[in-house]
Amino acid sequence: MAVYFLTGTAGGVLNEDLCKIGYTSDDARGTVSRMASISTSCPFPTDLLWSIPGLDRAAEKEIHRLFAHDRVRREWFLYSEELVETADNIYIAVETHGPKKVLAKLKSCKTYEEFNDWV
Repeated sequence: MAVYFLTGTAGGVLNEDLCKIGYTSDDARGTVSRMASISTSCPFPTDLLWSIPGLDRAAEKEIHRLFAHDRVRREWFLYSEELVETADNIYIAVETHGPKKVLAKLKSCKTYEEFNDWV
């Protein structure tokens, strides 16, 4: 299992850089398969920013909550330096503390800044 962050630029009216925060039940192979599936249905190209093994749907939900103010639609969020920094810090925290401790911390944080300060 893994939580992944995909980036891309939506054209047209939106014309914004976006980030999809998603979950796959597999790790590396699942993320590659999921990216292929998204690329066939997404109207713009995407790139993988991070795939963080060990995180589950609960972690994905908590990350969505922390960035709810930047939600565009469902699992798509406005791309920002803060989102990238948080994704980097989640990866580092999983490597350092393990997925269970990271999930507990994500649940206890009210903002992404609070999580980033912890890392």
